[in-house]
This record gives sequence, C-alpha cells and structure tokens, in this order.
Amino acid sequence: MFEYSSGTDKNAIQALLAYSYTFYYRFVIYLQIMNKKSFSEVLIFSFFLALFSCEKDQYTGSSGNDQVADTSSHESIDDYIADSANSVHILLQNTTASVDGPGVTINGSEITITSSGTYEIKGTLNNGRILVNTQDEATIKLILNQVNITCSNSAPLFIVKAQKVIINLADNSENFL
Repeated sequence: MFEYSSGTDKNAIQALLAYSYTFYYRFVIYLQIMNKKSFSEVLIFSFFLALFSCEKDQYTGSSGNDQVADTSSHESIDDYIADSANSVHILLQNTTASVDGPGVTINGSEITITSSGTYEIKGTLNNGRILVNTQDEATIKLILNQVNITCSNSAPLFIVKAQKVIINLADNSENFL
C-alpha cells in the first residue's frame, strides 16, 4: 500500500507522469517518422531526439536527469547491526513464551512486540505467532536464533504496523517459520 506522506511525494509522482507522457509522445513521433522515412533520415532524427531529450521538460520545468535527494529517509548502517547482548530476550516455550524486558506482551501463544528496539527470539512456538504492532517511528530489529514457529491460521511472524522492521538471523542458526 502506498500512502502520500507529504506534498513532495505528490510532486514527484506528477513529475514522473509528465516525464513518462513526454517520453511516450516522443516515441510515437519517432515511430511515425520511422515508417515514412529512409534509414538515414531515421538515424539523423534519432540523433537529434537523443540530443534534445535532456532539455527542460515543458510540464515539470526540470530536466529528465535531475535527481532530488530526500535526506530525511536515508538509512543508517546502524539500522542493520543488531546486538543480542543489548536486546530484549524472548524465549518461546511450545505454547507460551517468557520475556526479560519491556515492549512485549504475551497472551498465550500470541506474542506482540509493541515498541521499537532489538529483540532476540529463541525456541519453539507451536500454533502461535509473533506480532509486531507499534506506533513508534524507530526501527525494530528482530534476531531469530534457533526459532521454530508454526501457526495453522495465520502467518507465524506478522508485521501489523511498524515504520521499519529488520529481521536478522543469528550466526550458525537454523530458523523455521
């Protein structure tokens, strides 16, 4: 699902559509000329088309080669480094689980992560699931370490709502969902 988060997204989509329309229009003209002209005339037209296709677009006022950097959404390498020593540990125990820190609620075989942070998950959960459901803007990191989760009526790991979730696999571990 795509949502507009700001007017900038709408402007970018409008610019893309205008650029696509311009490209399509130029391509149609190219095909019409190609059907009526000799090979040398088509070659000359192709050269001029390529030469002038980088001009400012009449619809957006920008050239097709402009790139706009959105520095607010750049990712950090730290997002992908998960440290199990500084994480909340979730131990799956067949039909339930235990946890040693905040940000997790357990309701029988349904474990819900409710806040951002790093969570190391170990063990087996039969006919249960792990939900990620948070309003937090920060990243949620899940470390799967020898995990085996089965669920007969839903996904064993279900991201309900989160800004960003990164799933890491612990070294030398086999994990089954």
